[in-house]
Amino acid sequence: MGKYTITHTCGHNAQHQLFGKEEARERTLAWRAKGICPICYAAEQSANVDAASADLPELTGSEKQVAWARKIRVKVLKQVDDFAAQHKVKADKWAAARNALASKTSGSWWIDRQAAGVPDVMTEIAKEMAA
Repeated sequence: MGKYTITHTCGHNAQHQLFGKEEARERTLAWRAKGICPICYAAEQSANVDAASADLPELTGSEKQVAWARKIRVKVLKQVDDFAAQHKVKADKWAAARNALASKTSGSWWIDRQAAGVPDVMTEIAKEMAA
């Protein structure tokens, strides 16, 4: 075990605690040095969520809920789009259900369904649309 300071490709230094045999730690050090630091990575992920959320309605809830739910919503909508492409779903019906899903504004709704699969989420949306 040891603490190492790594200069990342972004130019920032970050301290990392590594475990294991020295050979494995050396490989991990070399691998981590090829990437950006944890702070830049978090900022990049946040920017990706912001870009993907630009055309979506604002979420409601506490500040922490909204921040967490925004990440979940982007991930789920990407999974929905990937599922539709993979399974060659009829575009017209799928688009209406996806739009209904994207219009969900409750942060807690997204958080509660973060572990649900695409079929489960889309079945729930279809039932809501039919009601």
